[in-house]
Amino acid sequence: MVPRLQRGHLGFAQVIIAVAGLSLVGIDFLTQMGLAAAVGVAFAILSALTLLPALISLVHKHIRPANNQTGKHKQKAKNNGLVEHTIIRHPFVTVIVSALVLLGFAIPSGHMRLGMPYNGALPTNQTERKAYDILSDKFGEGMNAQLITVAKLDKNATPDEKQQDVMEITKHLSEMKYVKMATPGMMSSSGKYAVFMVIPTEGPESVKTDQLAHHIKKYSNTTEDKMNTKLVLTGTNAINIDIVEKLNKAIPIFAGIVMALAFVLMMIVFRSFIIPLVAMAGFGLSLLASFGALTAVMQDAVLNTVFGISKGAPIIAFLPVIAIGILFGLAMDYEVFLVSRIRKIYLLTGDNTKAVRTGMKENAKVIITAGLIMISVFGSFAITSNPTSKSISLALAFGVFFDAFIVRLIFVPAMIKLCGKWNWVFPGMRRSKIEYKK
Repeated sequence: MVPRLQRGHLGFAQVIIAVAGLSLVGIDFLTQMGLAAAVGVAFAILSALTLLPALISLVHKHIRPANNQTGKHKQKAKNNGLVEHTIIRHPFVTVIVSALVLLGFAIPSGHMRLGMPYNGALPTNQTERKAYDILSDKFGEGMNAQLITVAKLDKNATPDEKQQDVMEITKHLSEMKYVKMATPGMMSSSGKYAVFMVIPTEGPESVKTDQLAHHIKKYSNTTEDKMNTKLVLTGTNAINIDIVEKLNKAIPIFAGIVMALAFVLMMIVFRSFIIPLVAMAGFGLSLLASFGALTAVMQDAVLNTVFGISKGAPIIAFLPVIAIGILFGLAMDYEVFLVSRIRKIYLLTGDNTKAVRTGMKENAKVIITAGLIMISVFGSFAITSNPTSKSISLALAFGVFFDAFIVRLIFVPAMIKLCGKWNWVFPGMRRSKIEYKK
């Protein structure tokens, strides 16, 4: 049998992997956040291994196990409840229905867009939003999304040639798609650089503004070939676009590495191929469902009055990374709570149905309680008017709900019941010598 210490602290190890994995993104504040969280979890493990047992030993006289003795009638009623009739008797239908529910919520995630915070999404009574609306109303929304373009001019060109190049660049920038206006280039005193202010037709959250930034970067190839002049975008909006692109590329890598490491760890500890595979699939479904629900609320402004959303906006670019790290750690904790008990009963009895039923009966309350606590904690931050805080809190609350109540309490036990003995097929795996006496 797998040592109890390994199973008991597997969840902690996976949390450390998840949060420390934030350093893979390559953004400083996410790296600092992930490493700090990993250190905190490590100290929590040390506390659980040392301080907690010491405290229990001091007050052991006041700790009594719960009385689990029940009558035959009461026990029979429990065995004939919802769990047996749905998960135990109809595992295939249960798996299909739970997966369809999660996929249904995940549909909006197909058009989820990532972006950075901008004042246009703030509540209308805040000063920053009022200033944003005034600029948009009087000068166009693109005034809030200015792209500063710096040209490094050809050092071998004459002053007249440089001036001619600046005028030509200004002309081309003005004629680009999605450009409302490009100010005439202003040369530096040294004559080495020129700066242009490009005002898009739409705001910083628009896809067209992102496309315009890419057009300017592509145009730089032309200026380098024809004028030996390189164009560089700078300013808040340009930096935000670059950060979003970097995060978009990093998210699949981050999620893949974290899930792969957790898969190997669970495979070794539970000595199973199917259990970690089901765990990863369930997490993927719950994550897509949470992103879909978040997209519907924050980006599409569904039920905006209920959630206090003043205007739909792209999802905060760094939110998926944070959500994956936190939700993955919590999801694997719930997985360990449930599967470790199911596995123990199966090794003792060889009865897969009994193992699933007992595991659900003894651990469902723990998962429900933990899930409700985390939903309450995360959801409480949704009452803030700040869209960044609101989106993070809703993403985490949605994620915990889908993972704890649909994946871990319905999808996973149904899959374990469906797969039967194949759950525990693993090289070198042997049945426990203790057999269940019917």
